[in-house]
Amino acid sequence: MRPIVLPEENNYEAQMRDLVLPELAAAAREVPCTGEGGAALNVRLYAPKDAARSIVLCHGFTESEEKLRELSWLFLKQGYAVLAYDHRGHGRSARAVQDPSVVHVEAFEDYVRDLKRVVEAARPLLPEGQPALFGHSMGGGVAARALELYPDLFRRCVLHAPMLRINTHGVPEPVAKAIARFFIAIGKGDSRFFAQRPYDPQERFADGCCTSPARFAWYADRRREEPCLRTNAASYRWILESLQNCDAVLKPENLRRVRTPTLVIRAELDALVRPEGQDAFLRGVPCAQLYTVPNVKHEIYRSTNEQLLPYLAEIFRFLEKE
Repeated sequence: MRPIVLPEENNYEAQMRDLVLPELAAAAREVPCTGEGGAALNVRLYAPKDAARSIVLCHGFTESEEKLRELSWLFLKQGYAVLAYDHRGHGRSARAVQDPSVVHVEAFEDYVRDLKRVVEAARPLLPEGQPALFGHSMGGGVAARALELYPDLFRRCVLHAPMLRINTHGVPEPVAKAIARFFIAIGKGDSRFFAQRPYDPQERFADGCCTSPARFAWYADRRREEPCLRTNAASYRWILESLQNCDAVLKPENLRRVRTPTLVIRAELDALVRPEGQDAFLRGVPCAQLYTVPNVKHEIYRSTNEQLLPYLAEIFRFLEKE
């Protein structure tokens, strides 16, 4: 493992602008890729000339590969070729709805099949051997299902605050599913879930899911500048499909298909996903292990530098094991 050097939080905006983004741009190329059903996906490969291994980054709900730029850079500095992309309905990938704040998907497994297509599209450009996989939140739900459907696709996997059970804030899951099915039945499946709100350009750090004000401010500025980054709410269909994906991942017969060594990373203060799903995954997958990061919220990768250093070292050590 190479030394880990993070941007200074008291000068974060300038270091991202003058150091991180230029180094990523110098190593970047677009990878043409069509997802399931013909959806155009925004896929970027950041590859240093000496890359000996590769990793795929799978972002979370309402996020984008742009939100993971610092993480992409950190992997780049460790000698990885980094394959990062926007899920359908996010960032610069194809969307099925007009409302820029709404994330919609017709079938959750479209995300999973898209992931496989991204890897296949980039494979001629990657170092030899299977790539590793990093899936955050919803991307962790995508990654976990991919481990079941494509058990030989990845070498190792980090499930990062994975969405294996969703915090429905006191609403029983059967009720949430019934509400979603009702609105789908009346033709509003692609409409914004009534309990969620459109994008607010005045979003506040106190309401966010990270512990680093500097990292929060940087991406909040990007969202104000780029309309395609303003996803903020789920459609009724997304709610139903995501809850059903959690059920599918955690079926014992599906968990038994996983043979990829997996590190499940839990945020101690996570308010978006429930630990029961992660616990069930760990019980059902002998090759999975747990690492809990104390005093951090759901977006662990946007914690303070003091919190990030030991957590990143744990990830890099895990991924470098044979």
